[in-house]
Amino acid sequence: MLRVGGFKTGQVIGDTDAQGGRAKGKPYTPGNVLASLYRHLGIDPATAIPVRNKRPMHFLDDRESVRELE
Repeated sequence: MLRVGGFKTGQVIGDTDAQGGRAKGKPYTPGNVLASLYRHLGIDPATAIPVRNKRPMHFLDDRESVRELE
């Protein structure tokens, strides 16, 4: 498997119905892709920063990475 920037490339991830309209299984979100990128860069996707009202704000709502890319 070819690796570009440390990621496995040249693969199809996931499966759809016959019309290509719905994902079979759990669909990935842009947040999942960002979580994978953050992990690769050494940033914990679960990191939270305090905002004005002192409550933590997470970088991502969906912090699960795309396992097939790792």
